[in-house]
Amino acid sequence: MLPQFKVDFMSKKEKKDGKPRWAKAVIEFREPFYTDVEPEPTSASEFCKAMMIALQFGTVWFLPVLANLLALRRRREQDPGILGRISILFSEVQQFKEIVDDINQDYCVDCTLAFLRSMNETEELVGRLTAIKL
Repeated sequence: MLPQFKVDFMSKKEKKDGKPRWAKAVIEFREPFYTDVEPEPTSASEFCKAMMIALQFGTVWFLPVLANLLALRRRREQDPGILGRISILFSEVQQFKEIVDDINQDYCVDCTLAFLRSMNETEELVGRLTAIKL
């Protein structure tokens, strides 16, 4: 690192303690992750706030940002406050996917039928042409 960009983040007291102030804050913030106390389920309000922030990042980044925001505090395993709301989101996505799949399937069936009709017409023409030459 260039010397002009080097910044000393530790005060004399922090150097004496061996840990910078920000490291202590991170350790304190992470302490709930190591306790045996069962965390409360995620509230609707908390989930909605995280979702509103995540939506600001567009559809590609929505889910990764939402997951990381929700991971900022310790959660229950199989947290119903998260899983229930995520399943609602994905059920809407699943319904949309099924509609698109139905449209694609109808389109493919129509194309296949048109192709088969074309093959039948070609077969009839070839049959007529071979009958004329004989």
